[in-house]
Amino acid sequence: MNFLTTVAILMASALLAVHGASKSNKCDIACLQYVDPVCGYLIDPRSKNMKRCTFGNSCFLDLHKCQTKEKWTSQRGKCESEIGCQKVRKG
Repeated sequence: MNFLTTVAILMASALLAVHGASKSNKCDIACLQYVDPVCGYLIDPRSKNMKRCTFGNSCFLDLHKCQTKEKWTSQRGKCESEIGCQKVRKG
């Protein structure tokens, strides 16, 4: 293998490593501050406790899902009551 081929392979490997890391560890979501509430709910698989939280809009719920890797579901409007939302940033 010649020098240029080795350099090209190393550069391609580095680029793939950086691209893969940024894609899996970063949530590139910028939410606008408009009010269109959604009720997000989740049953925590570890504790079996339910979380039910009102998010300012669906973008803030999507951001929270990305950051926590939790599988929340939602419906439009505010939640009638909230459960387990103390640590949830809701927008």
